[in-house]
Amino acid sequence: MSDEDYSGLPLEERIIHKVWKVRLGAYEEIDKQFAASANEQSDCFQLFLKNGDLFGKIVTDSNVVAQEAGIQALCTFLEYGGTPACTRIRGRTVGPLIEKGLASSRAGTKQKTINALLMFVELDTPELIVDEILPFLSARLPKLVATATKALAEIYVQFGAKAVSPKTVIPAIPKLFSHADKTVRAEATLLTVEIYKWMGVTLETVVFPDLKPVQQKDLKKAFEAVTKAPVQLRLLRSQKEALEGLSEAHGDVSMHDAEEDVDPFDMIEAKNVLAAMPADLHERINSTKWKDRKEVLEEVHVVVNTPKVADGDYTDLARILAKCMKDANVQVVQLAANCTEFLARALRTKFARYLNILLAPTLERTKEKKLSVTEALAGALDALFQCSSLSDILEETIVFSRHKTPQVKIEATKYLARCLKNTTVSPKRAEVELIMTDIVKLLSDSQEPVRAAASDAIGTLMKITGERELNAYLEKVDDNRKSKIQQVFEAVEVKCKFSTGPAKLVKPASAVRTTAATRLVRKAEEPIGTRKSVTGSIPTKRGATSPLKRDEAAAQKPAAARSGLTGRILTTAPALPPPRFEVSNPRDKEELEDLRAEKNAWLKERELAQWQKQEFATEKSRLMQEIDSLQLRNEKLMEEHTHDVLAIKSKDTQLIRANNELDEIRSAMLRLQKENAVLKTRSEAGHPAEQGHPSEAVDLSSRVSGLSIDGHNPYEQRENKFASRDYPKQPLEVDTNDDSWRRAAEVTSQLKARIEKMKARSRSNISSF
Repeated sequence: MSDEDYSGLPLEERIIHKVWKVRLGAYEEIDKQFAASANEQSDCFQLFLKNGDLFGKIVTDSNVVAQEAGIQALCTFLEYGGTPACTRIRGRTVGPLIEKGLASSRAGTKQKTINALLMFVELDTPELIVDEILPFLSARLPKLVATATKALAEIYVQFGAKAVSPKTVIPAIPKLFSHADKTVRAEATLLTVEIYKWMGVTLETVVFPDLKPVQQKDLKKAFEAVTKAPVQLRLLRSQKEALEGLSEAHGDVSMHDAEEDVDPFDMIEAKNVLAAMPADLHERINSTKWKDRKEVLEEVHVVVNTPKVADGDYTDLARILAKCMKDANVQVVQLAANCTEFLARALRTKFARYLNILLAPTLERTKEKKLSVTEALAGALDALFQCSSLSDILEETIVFSRHKTPQVKIEATKYLARCLKNTTVSPKRAEVELIMTDIVKLLSDSQEPVRAAASDAIGTLMKITGERELNAYLEKVDDNRKSKIQQVFEAVEVKCKFSTGPAKLVKPASAVRTTAATRLVRKAEEPIGTRKSVTGSIPTKRGATSPLKRDEAAAQKPAAARSGLTGRILTTAPALPPPRFEVSNPRDKEELEDLRAEKNAWLKERELAQWQKQEFATEKSRLMQEIDSLQLRNEKLMEEHTHDVLAIKSKDTQLIRANNELDEIRSAMLRLQKENAVLKTRSEAGHPAEQGHPSEAVDLSSRVSGLSIDGHNPYEQRENKFASRDYPKQPLEVDTNDDSWRRAAEVTSQLKARIEKMKARSRSNISSF
């Protein structure tokens, strides 16, 4: 049988033949056919494109030698078959390839398996191949887990994290580090380092919380060894095609030119924190007990403490945090500030829509002097600026820099200085004027911390705009304070520069709008050197259409033509006579007067608007304070109401008990009255022995003595006496003399007096309730 010739069998039968040598020969044959194919549509590919299960059987061959040859044939198939061949067989081949190829005992088979996976990544969607590998990180065989981790690391070595997103891989890293096998942990370290090359410290914030301190220390050492910038060694097929298109259009293009800067933040999987919020958040956050509010915020703190959260509607949560900023308990305030910071950093610019809800309460609460609370509030404010811009926070910050509380004024000014240091967009001239108008006033404040914070803010702004832009605002500032501003100006580092232009030569007070004369000069379209330097003058409109007049003007004033912008006078000179061409063109003069009138009207409107704006800000601040006081008062009233309700319930209980006692007393009185009436009737009849109970007359004295005012319970004695009667058969002799009846009358009167006292006592008890 061993000498039998199987070459005459069809290729499809030899591929699945029971003799491993026959299968080996078939694998080697198809490998050669693929390498010699003319194009991706050659006949040698058609068998495998029609039957996608063949390569799934080839890569799981029971013979290790044939398996290695089959995986090599797969690599050649992918290399020459291209993307259509890859997508056709991927679903039925990648899983068996990973399971059997990576778990092989032969090093060559493992390496060829990794090469095949790299080909799949290059030709197909990379994330799909990574998702096929991830389940094998939880396999029972440590050898398979280690090889799968190595394959992932090799993917990121070759293609980088820009081409292959690590979003789904990062959550599996902590599980790999907790594996019992040291080889798996070593491969996990290599994988983490490769991803760190592309993500930087962002990866630490995601992975380190789930690692042991020793593992964190080892990883930090491995990260410190990374010194070179990462480079994508191998391109995806889509990238190659894009490069070919660029080279055809623009000549030679290097691989580095095709790389785009990718934010590591985009490589993190977003977490849906809204779904993880406590179900009773609103109920517990409105609790009158500060411990309940603190505990629910601690739960929210754990949920939002993540590098990236999914976008959604966070309006309710933002309002809750803004309310907690005003809480009387500083621990609640600190937790609310931390949650605000986490959300702002995790949502970035998407959190800017909630700025108007959170910024003012956060600035207002900076009046706290406790260091931990101040740091938490400062972190929340910085995060709010990072998700927005200087223009968004400027107006509210300036309002709080005028706050009556010195601590709020200091913190708001410091916050403005930090924003100026970190802004990447230079402030507009109107914003510069707004800042300087208010912050300069703080330089003369009675408290040194306020003056120092103002100097820091102005020095930072001067670094952006330059000294010349702010000189007009600092004319009345003393030299000592100017020197401190200069020190800040020389030492501070900023991230942007002020945009300079012709308008910079104008005084800062009028730098916000272009003057009417400047608009007319642009309208005239004549060279700069021929224009008048006086602010109140206006050139003729004919300058652009009258070459003779322009030549005469140039001949008379050659110096003005050479000086350009530097020869323009910055101050108004009303004493100068009007230009000679102004008389000859009354239309321009009329237009200039109209423009001046419009400018004056606009300046008045602007001044009125600024005054109204300041009034509105003051009113808003007052209303906010009033709201705070009303909320505190409301909480106190709620506590008092709760106390009153409990007191009322207690009084009701006492009143019910007293009424029950009164009913018992009345019942006892009725019984006694009835017995007294019976006694009177028997005494008046004079025949006590004939009443059916001969012993009752004998017991009269004892019952009357029991009813006397002596502190004993008459009812108990009466009940015991009646219970102990034996009713003797022999009639008893009864003393019927006058003394006995007189004594009975006295006891009866005493009984009535006692009843009256009991009634009076009952009335007094009822009135007290």
